[in-house]
Amino acid sequence: GSPKQKVPIGQITRIGATRTFSLSHKFLDNPVSGSTYTVTMDVADDDDPLNPVSISRLLTVNNVQPSFGGNALVLPVTEITEGGSIALNVNFIDPGQEVHTVIVDWGDGTPVTTVNVALGISTTAGLLHRYNNALGNSTVYTILASVFDRETSVALANSASMPVAVLNVTPTVLPVQLSPPGPVQEGDEVVISGFFTDSAVGEFYSAMVNWGDGTSSAAVVDQETRSYTATHRYLDDPIAADDLYPIGVAVYDGVQTGLQSTVVEVRNVAPKLAVLPLVDTTASNPVFRAIASDVSQ
Repeated sequence: GSPKQKVPIGQITRIGATRTFSLSHKFLDNPVSGSTYTVTMDVADDDDPLNPVSISRLLTVNNVQPSFGGNALVLPVTEITEGGSIALNVNFIDPGQEVHTVIVDWGDGTPVTTVNVALGISTTAGLLHRYNNALGNSTVYTILASVFDRETSVALANSASMPVAVLNVTPTVLPVQLSPPGPVQEGDEVVISGFFTDSAVGEFYSAMVNWGDGTSSAAVVDQETRSYTATHRYLDDPIAADDLYPIGVAVYDGVQTGLQSTVVEVRNVAPKLAVLPLVDTTASNPVFRAIASDVSQ
């Protein structure tokens, strides 16, 4: 399909009755169907230029499978935090000029990225991917890129790989909310609630509350809103003179724990004394009875 080439007179060499010349041509792609091109040469002299002598030969052009060189996969960084994104450049080699397909497996179980590369282009720049979470403190994912042309099957395509480390991020627990905000009286119930943030996506969280009085309990966590709530009844005021209990909240993402704290003032409630009626009001030495009650334990 390329234009015909004409041999200038000055490039023809005469040796006796023989004329010789040479031409070069680069075949940029193998045939779409079959494996041969028909090369035809027409020779005419100036006495009869309209009636050339033609000769044809079949030329086999084999496909060269695209491959990767030393700079196949390029990342600006090879370590990111969970929830972060990377921009991948893929560079491949093919002596021919044809369309290619690049498939990138990001190694984290997400769907592969498929890119159709236009004729004459041998790079795909800035392929973006977000790593949602790390499976431990640091998880190394292996990026695998494959390239193929129309003659190469996906199974036989050349590939290149590169590791990327994704670091876990500790959840950030926002300031705690108390209801009522305090002070409260011993025997009262306190509701604690709050929110937390995390750059990861799709992690499962749990939360524990240390109430400061020697007890702790699990909080109810809403995974969608990343919030928690828990309820506790303080049965006694603190021994400390300031009547303050320290409360600690711990949010766990399966790897690391984020912490937050506050205090609640629990005030003492005086015990109540109820005097019972006399059994014998005529006795010379009456016995008085009373019942004492206290909300604390």
